[in-house]
Amino acid sequence: MEEEKRHAIFASFRAGRSPKEVIKFFNYPKATVYDQTDEFVAKVKRKVNEDGNKSYAKLAAEMGCSKQTIANTINKDSATVRTRRGTG
Repeated sequence: MEEEKRHAIFASFRAGRSPKEVIKFFNYPKATVYDQTDEFVAKVKRKVNEDGNKSYAKLAAEMGCSKQTIANTINKDSATVRTRRGTG
């Protein structure tokens, strides 16, 4: 079953479908369709290192993805240290 899903996803991408179209057509969860490439992780790390106080929402808007994708990327990669300044 999982292998069939992967083949269907890859075939859809080769046919020029976007991840959003694949998710909607097959009714797959986003986590099944999206995969974080090394290039994407490196780009997120670079942006966090440039400005560690930037919110997930602002990073997501710049990267063209969801806040949850940014959070998952940062939390998954233990080498990326996220610090926030307290207010008050």
